[in-house]
Amino acid sequence: MYCYKCGSELSDSDKFCGNCGAKAQQIDELESRVNHLESAEASRDSGSVGWTVLGFFIPIVGLILFLVWLRSKPNNSNAAGAGCLAGILIWYVLPFVFPIFV
Repeated sequence: MYCYKCGSELSDSDKFCGNCGAKAQQIDELESRVNHLESAEASRDSGSVGWTVLGFFIPIVGLILFLVWLRSKPNNSNAAGAGCLAGILIWYVLPFVFPIFV
C-alpha cells in the first residue's frame, strides 16, 4: 500500500505515513468509494431490453441513444442501436421490399 499524499510505501498495519503523517486508511476509503462508483456505473449499463424496445418503436430515439452512449455505456448503446436497426428494417424497409416479391 502507498501513501495517497507523498507516495511512500506503507505496510498494511500502518495507520499513518511515516514520511508525511497522512492517514493510511484514507486510501482504503478512497478505494472503496471508487469501487462503489464503478459498480453503480456498471449496473446502469445493463443493456436492458427496454432500450431495444424503445429503439424499435421510435428508431430516431434509438439512433440518438446509440450515438450518445457509444463510449460511455456500450451495452445500453448496443441495445438501443439494435432496436433502432430492427425498427428501421421493419417499419421503413420491408413495406417497400415486400410488394416486390408478391
